[in-house]
Amino acid sequence: MKTNKLLHIHSCIIAFVILLSLQSCMNYYKISKAPENTSTPEKTIETNVNRQRYFILRNGDSAYHMDNVKNFNDSLICSLETLPTEHRLHLKNGRSGNMRFKKYKPEAVVLTEVHIYEIPDNNAKQGIDYTLMYNKIQKIEVLEKNKSRTTRSYIIGGIVIAAPFVFMIAAMITY
Repeated sequence: MKTNKLLHIHSCIIAFVILLSLQSCMNYYKISKAPENTSTPEKTIETNVNRQRYFILRNGDSAYHMDNVKNFNDSLICSLETLPTEHRLHLKNGRSGNMRFKKYKPEAVVLTEVHIYEIPDNNAKQGIDYTLMYNKIQKIEVLEKNKSRTTRSYIIGGIVIAAPFVFMIAAMITY
């Protein structure tokens, strides 16, 4: 009877450790809430052009790389290019829709991206010079690493890795 109860407890602990390990040691990103990234479109774009960030135009269901961005008072001019695979992660909100990325994969470039959402425009096409009026911008998302969520994930990972060793040592001491 006591052995069955002990076996059940160990099974529950192992299941819990496995579930925790599935959510540990992951890297997350978020939409920046910094004042320079939530300001007016002109200031947000100017700040991020100066930081040499990677601009992506989101036009309805289409997405384009905005190359050679030039910022003006009420608009910007850029060349619309095909969006490379490594820059498509945020189109579906990261891995599994959880705003996750793999640090040592090409998709880590998500941390350099600025997504500009505009009112759908049929004139936006790949391979052309495009003028985007600031009054047509719906929102701007500047992406950055989510340090607190990533740190929390790594702490949980450390606990999950250490837990079996602690339980084994405790079991050896007890017996």
